[in-house]
Amino acid sequence: MSIDSAASLLQTVNTISGQLTRGLTVSVVNSHKHYYLRNMEYWSETDCFNAPTISIDPGSWGVGAFRSKVTCGTKGILCYELVLDPWKLKNRLFLIIGWNVPLLGDNTYFAHIAHIDSPDFPRNRSERKRLCGMLMKSQIRAGDSISIHISPEVEDCAVIDENDNDDKDNKDEDKSLTSFSICATMATSAIANLKIEINPCSESIRNKINIPLSISIPGQKFSFTRYMEVSFQNAENIVNEALKKYMFIREESNSKKEVY
Repeated sequence: MSIDSAASLLQTVNTISGQLTRGLTVSVVNSHKHYYLRNMEYWSETDCFNAPTISIDPGSWGVGAFRSKVTCGTKGILCYELVLDPWKLKNRLFLIIGWNVPLLGDNTYFAHIAHIDSPDFPRNRSERKRLCGMLMKSQIRAGDSISIHISPEVEDCAVIDENDNDDKDNKDEDKSLTSFSICATMATSAIANLKIEINPCSESIRNKINIPLSISIPGQKFSFTRYMEVSFQNAENIVNEALKKYMFIREESNSKKEVY
């Protein structure tokens, strides 16, 4: 990341933070020349003050901001799909960033690289919300940093050097170029900055490679539509029972009148 780009990012973060009384800014810096961050989606239980950048190209950065309410802090999740070029990933991978900035207590956050098995992710808002609840169990305190090194599986359609017949060397080189590191840190202040960096994976950390998370999002346990159907059915049953009782009493009353 160049000095000018870093200065521009810092100025943007400071400008947005200056308009908040309590909340969070999320800045994502992409320093990997082969990865694009696409299909941004988020979920937050409070207002989004400044929508996160939709796409972040290599050598670029993006910023988003979320504002706390009077009655509560801000908690949420931000997702980007990782798109590799000129290779193709075998599995869809996502950068998952989460945070919790309460009115009282410590700020916490998490950052993961994950494969989500749902075809509706990340478009489905309820899935994003459920995923946030699942991954909050892995949150760490602000002030502590996260470092993740990933070497994802790529399909066999990698760029081939026709002058080089050593397929093994090509694959090793591809793996080196497609590997990446995620570094994350979060401030402990009332207006916290959560910063994520995506960098090429250096040779010195090849022995620390992690496997991306594989996450299955559980199905929706509560359906409002089903709840309403059951409620209407129960109400209809109550009304029908009341009508039956009323009609029975009325028929019984008419029968007594006929006797007299």
